[in-house]
Amino acid sequence: MNGVYWEAYSDASGPQSSPAIYAQMNQFGLSLSATKFFNNGFQKFFVPVYEIDNVGSYYIGKSDTEITGLINYSINCDRHYHDTTNQGVFNLQVFDQNQNFMQGTFSMTLINKNCEDSIVNITDGKFGFHYY
Repeated sequence: MNGVYWEAYSDASGPQSSPAIYAQMNQFGLSLSATKFFNNGFQKFFVPVYEIDNVGSYYIGKSDTEITGLINYSINCDRHYHDTTNQGVFNLQVFDQNQNFMQGTFSMTLINKNCEDSIVNITDGKFGFHYY
């Protein structure tokens, strides 16, 4: 995230226990979220991908809808949105519907138009997970 390695992390025994990575597949597409907890708060980012039907490249979010991409509860400018003019890319390389497993890469740009210097670039994102 902005050139800094970021990995989802959750202390399942802590008071804020929740899964580090959560993925749900339904008739609209994939809803993927990843959370990283740390001492003074947490960061959570969201990757919505619509109309997945096979391996291939998909746009992240929608070009006509502002969708939350990152919540950062450790800074004042805490909410960033998927850039509707520069949609991210979700490359699905493995899509096993029998095992409910997905694997691939992604990149995206997140912005907050109300804050200065508030562009978040996520590059070289990798994922592999079972979805529900």
